[in-house]
Amino acid sequence: MRLNHALVMASDVSEMTTFFKESLGLSEGYRPPFEFEGAWLYDDQNMPCIHIANRDNVNPQQAEYLRQNSAPTSLSGINTIDHLAFSTEDYSGLVRRLVRHKLPFIERDVPASEEHQVFVFGPDDLKIEIVFDRKQLLSLTHKNKLTANRN
Repeated sequence: MRLNHALVMASDVSEMTTFFKESLGLSEGYRPPFEFEGAWLYDDQNMPCIHIANRDNVNPQQAEYLRQNSAPTSLSGINTIDHLAFSTEDYSGLVRRLVRHKLPFIERDVPASEEHQVFVFGPDDLKIEIVFDRKQLLSLTHKNKLTANRN
C-alpha cells in the first residue's frame, strides 16, 4: 500500500498551489470538474499527489462531496495532521528551489537513522518534510568536493 494523495484545505487555494509548485516542484494538472474551487498537483511521475480545496469558503457542493458540515473549527480535522512527508533524491535541486523562491526551511538528521530531513514552511502553518538518504547525501557531498578539488 502507498499513499495516493493528500487533500490540503487552504485559506487561499492559489497561494497554497504556488507554495507546492515552488517548494516541491509539483505541476498543476487536470482536475475533474468539481463544482468547488480547488487544484490538483502532480509529481514527477505524473501522479496527482496533492489535492487542494478551499477551507474557508465552503459551498454546498463541496460540503456535500467532502461530507463537511461547515468550515473547519479549531477542533476539526484540519489540525490533526502535523506535516506531509515526501521522499526524493534531488537534494541540491530542492535546496536551490527553496532558496530561489525564498521559502523558509530547516534541516536535521534523524537520530539513530540514515535519514536527513528538510522541513519547508508554507501557508496556513503547513509543514512539508522531504526525506533523503543520508548515505546518498554524504556520497554526493564527497563527489562534489572531489570535483571542486580537480578544478
